Amino acid sequence: MEIGVLAWLLFGIVSGFVARKKGRSGCGWFLLGVLLGPIGLILAFAASSRKEPSDVAAPEPAPAMRACPSCGELIAQDAEKCRFCGVKVAGTRVTAALPDHWTCPRCNTPNPNTSFLCRNCGYSRE
Repeated sequence: MEIGVLAWLLFGIVSGFVARKKGRSGCGWFLLGVLLGPIGLILAFAASSRKEPSDVAAPEPAPAMRACPSCGELIAQDAEKCRFCGVKVAGTRVTAALPDHWTCPRCNTPNPNTSFLCRNCGYSRE
């Protein structure tokens, strides 16, 4: 009788250690190993490892945007042509504000004078 109890405790201890090495709950798997015996031990070995947060791929950063020098709409930084007005913008940089636009101090996006919020970051000019 004592050998049987020791064997079941051993199954629980080994199940807990195996699960802990895989990033799982050692206490939970200890109890599972004690309750299920050899089946709990087999399940602990078959359980997959938990991924660490550093193993998870980081999300892709949003593409850099810039304002079209003609219409002021946001387009991709490396765009060759504005998708809104069709003006060729390859190789151009917006350095000065357009006459009927204000430049956002937070993100340097030109915005129409009629708007009080930046269309890129939401900055309020009031």
